Amino acid sequence: MSEKDLLDIIEGAYKDEVIEIVFDIGGGIKVQMTMADSMDMYKERGRLYDNARDVYIEKGYDQRPIDEKEWKRYLELFKDEPERLKEIEGGKPENLAEQKADEDTRMTLLRDLVPKYLRRKDNGELLCPNEPEQKRLGRLIMDSPRLQQLIINKIVEFNKKVAELREQAKNSSKQEKQPTGR
Repeated sequence: MSEKDLLDIIEGAYKDEVIEIVFDIGGGIKVQMTMADSMDMYKERGRLYDNARDVYIEKGYDQRPIDEKEWKRYLELFKDEPERLKEIEGGKPENLAEQKADEDTRMTLLRDLVPKYLRRKDNGELLCPNEPEQKRLGRLIMDSPRLQQLIINKIVEFNKKVAELREQAKNSSKQEKQPTGR
């Protein structure tokens, strides 16, 4: 049996399994974010970050220190979440180009990407199936710091869930490769 055949069998075994995070976005409306959507969003976010960082590097921002006042203001958002705060502090940008690129990407993620990928829990369909609705939700998110924080926290929670599953799979794979010791 070829490696491709094995992968097809494995994929089929997990095809209907949905890795998701579900939350109330407001007004009793339950939404979900699925693994597939998260991966697409993650790829888009990476491209946006790289492009923004390149623009800021061209402007010479990589030669400047970060804006400490802005950094402290950002950390303040997580004052009630000590674990998350510690994670963020550990990922402090090295220069202003990284800091600005991260800020731009975070805002674009909330304003443009999240509205494209959130799904209704009741039927699995996109919450905002067309661009005008996506833009409207993006404006609502940008106008509400509380909604921004809710979504950021849920994305972080979701990413942790995915990381745990990856770690379990990696550990499981390592155990299978261990010699049986006859």
